[in-house]
Amino acid sequence: MEIRDVTNVLFIKNNKVLLGYKKRGFGKKKYNGFGGKLKSGETIEMAAIREAKEEAGLTMKTYYKAAEIDFAESYPLRMHLYVCTEWSGEITNLMKWYQDGLVLMKCQLMKCGMMINIGCI
Repeated sequence: MEIRDVTNVLFIKNNKVLLGYKKRGFGKKKYNGFGGKLKSGETIEMAAIREAKEEAGLTMKTYYKAAEIDFAESYPLRMHLYVCTEWSGEITNLMKWYQDGLVLMKCQLMKCGMMINIGCI
């Protein structure tokens, strides 16, 4: 089974994480970070920047790669997680700030047998 690389971007500010409502696909009807599949010829970083712009309408300015999570045992995915602390663009009404969003993310990852510390700015 071939593992597919995907991206996920978390926008973090003042100890809160911005999540978007997923209308379709994997994670439908849930709040999640912003990301998706790589297009042909894209690097992982290029895909994260593009997906953040397409899905959130936000342009990443200050960011770092926080984790690489392999879901191979449950899904054929390898998620490259980026944290963005500075951006430009307008936040829409389909997005919510979560004070406890990082705790939520840690709990979701623990269900998959993983634990990461994203770090909050």
